[in-house]
Amino acid sequence: MELQTVTITQTETFLVWANFARPDLEVTQRDAEILLGYMAGHDYELVLQNGQLFRHDVAEQPGEMQEYDIDDVIDIVCEWNYELKTDARHGMENPKDFIDFCNYKEAFDALSADCESLDRLFARTKYGRTNEKLVEQIVAKEMGVDAVKETIQKMADSESMARQEPEKGRAR
Repeated sequence: MELQTVTITQTETFLVWANFARPDLEVTQRDAEILLGYMAGHDYELVLQNGQLFRHDVAEQPGEMQEYDIDDVIDIVCEWNYELKTDARHGMENPKDFIDFCNYKEAFDALSADCESLDRLFARTKYGRTNEKLVEQIVAKEMGVDAVKETIQKMADSESMARQEPEKGRAR
């Protein structure tokens, strides 16, 4: 049987595959752009072979093919985002001149804009769910089981109140 291989370079292709393979992630057009952009920026491409996802290193010849799943893609992109933001923050704190500062600030702002999508996606991965369980266990151990429920309720109440308050400086 012949291997069917598809290199995912278009956000639409990624969206179709991701929402079929993992509909619980609810990947948007912007999410797909972010994920594919970071992969390309780090010299990788995503390849489907007979339904399996692989990360292909395009900087090497012939290039390593490593089996990957969507959770791994999201995890590595989150890691890259953090590293790039750290570098940009350092550059803003230690610029050579004002133009250098502005360039780092622009990069930092763009990377920060990606965080909302990446945080939402990460929370839905196997890694994000594991982290959530660990935090709940630590809180329960340190503060008691009721503290977890109280903390969640306080967070929900805070979110509810924030949605009800009118935004300052804007007409209703």
